[in-house]
Amino acid sequence: MTETNQEHRASVAIIGLGLIGGSLGLVLREAGYHVSGFARNPAVRSRALALGAVDLAITDLRDIVDAEIIVLAVPVLATPVVIQDLIPHLAPGAIVTDVASTKRQILLWAKNLLPGSVQFVGGHPMAGKEQAGIEHADIQLFRGRTWCIVAPDKTHPSAVATITQLAIATGALPFTIDALSHDAVVAATSHLPFLAATALADATFTRSDWASLQPLASSGLRDTTRLASGDALMHRDICASNHVPIVKQIDQFLERLGELRTLIHEQNDEQLLAYFERIKTHRDLFLAYLDARAAIT
Repeated sequence: MTETNQEHRASVAIIGLGLIGGSLGLVLREAGYHVSGFARNPAVRSRALALGAVDLAITDLRDIVDAEIIVLAVPVLATPVVIQDLIPHLAPGAIVTDVASTKRQILLWAKNLLPGSVQFVGGHPMAGKEQAGIEHADIQLFRGRTWCIVAPDKTHPSAVATITQLAIATGALPFTIDALSHDAVVAATSHLPFLAATALADATFTRSDWASLQPLASSGLRDTTRLASGDALMHRDICASNHVPIVKQIDQFLERLGELRTLIHEQNDEQLLAYFERIKTHRDLFLAYLDARAAIT
């Protein structure tokens, strides 16, 4: 720990100790922050302590009173209730942030519920796993990943700087974006992939003849349906809070799938080959971009 951190360890309270909250605690403690964590389940609190994800496991929200930064790491639809529970215990000047996958609704709740004595800066680390829970917490989870910083209008620059520094401390790459743009983009890059994987899993695993097909299924089906193992509650809340952009992306996906179906139905071999080659090129470029970004982090 540096001499500066010995003099003052910035105090962070994480509300919710699942995969994201637990991973955040691990990396922030290593970076020199003092981390307290709250979870309603005593077993989760005990596990967070055992894993080293928190310095202190708190059992009552009143114990966050000294926290300079409060991170909401709870399901999207739980956010307004948690904010209301926190309000009596927020110290003047505290900064509240979150890690939710949708931002417009979160910022609206924060604006309507939080007192003017605290600042709110929305956040969304573009990181995760299909496994949920504190048991899967990973200190490397955020390294090299984009961390969206979504600040409401008139947010004090020092609050934005504090949350930006918190993101940097995890090894993430801060990315400033407005809430509407964020929700439209992640509907395409994050929410639709989960829904497509889920629909594919549904169409395959619920077939009446699946038992006879299963011996012929291998890594292709496993890899393309991986996201369907994601946290069901989290994705339910995502769909509930970002339904308009998601429906738009589903419509565009169905249009592309319909075009592909037409090419196959009409046995248009040359156009089908060109289609596959074109999309392969696009994906190869995306993979090269990811590799290049990983090389500099």
